[in-house]
Amino acid sequence: MLDNLYLTNNSRVGAVEGQVNLDDLLNSTAGGIIRMKNPNAIVPMQVQSSASQSFPMLEYLDQMQAKRTGINDLAQGIDANVLQNVSATAVATMTAQSQGKIELIARVFADTGIKELMQGILHLVCKYQNEPREIKISGKPMMLDPREWTNNYNVKVNVGLGNGTGDEKVAMIQMILAKQEQILQQYGVNNPLVTLKQYRETLAKFINASGFADDAQFMNEISDEALQQIQQQDAQADKTPPEVKAAQAIAQAEMEKAKMKAQTDMAAQQLKMQELQAKVEQEQKELQLQQQQQQLDADRQMLDIETERAKLEADIQLREQDLAIKEQKNQITASNDDMKNMINAVDKMAKASNGEV
Repeated sequence: MLDNLYLTNNSRVGAVEGQVNLDDLLNSTAGGIIRMKNPNAIVPMQVQSSASQSFPMLEYLDQMQAKRTGINDLAQGIDANVLQNVSATAVATMTAQSQGKIELIARVFADTGIKELMQGILHLVCKYQNEPREIKISGKPMMLDPREWTNNYNVKVNVGLGNGTGDEKVAMIQMILAKQEQILQQYGVNNPLVTLKQYRETLAKFINASGFADDAQFMNEISDEALQQIQQQDAQADKTPPEVKAAQAIAQAEMEKAKMKAQTDMAAQQLKMQELQAKVEQEQKELQLQQQQQQLDADRQMLDIETERAKLEADIQLREQDLAIKEQKNQITASNDDMKNMINAVDKMAKASNGEV
């Protein structure tokens, strides 16, 4: 299949000996020149293309590789088409399945090769190391002397079988922590099921599962002396049964509830009295405002009356002045008429005396 693709792109040719420069012919550079003496000196060897059958075969090989290794397009990245029609849960399931296939391959390698390697290393250490050595295991110093390991009959190499993803492990450890906390709270430190050391180890596993290798950064180790001291203090503590404590707590809660109810009722009564007092004060203020408003209205009415009265008096005075002026005008008109009459009479008398003369 691949040879056919190669020959399709770079096919073989026939050449007449002595008519073609073989160095130019063997050089497959694109656009290269081939020197020849005769135009018919080169005969191309036609190869029928099988690309249409090759590409489905390549897809089949990719599918077989994905099924055998668990590595597919979804595990390598997010396809834009996946986000359109597939839910996040389905994508997570497919990713988990592909990771499970990879973990299975790793476990097969560990069981068929790494296991024997570890046994060989143990054998070499026991055979050639002749002095003790101090190493750290989980951050704790420990002295190891391989000379004491006379054989490996009591050594068993376990290959991890896998128990879910990191999130699943954290969720499982959280559930175990909740159960341990419930037991410690209900039965105390001296219970036969869970000790403080076991609770501390569970917390350490929770920290390690969360991605932190050194749990000592977050919690201190519990020594045997400290554990005994805590157990003694717990033994001397009050051992009242949980039922009695619950009843006492309920009774205390009822008393506190009744006390709170009385305080609430008293506060409500005081609030009601304050509201009534505020209402009375508000009504008094409103009554005062009404009285002030009425006084203002009365004063406004008196002012209007006084204003009207002043207007009437002013009108009367104006009319009296008009009448006086009119009377004066009449008197002046009458006196003028009398004066005119006297002047006319004097003129007549003067004319009459002149006619007699």
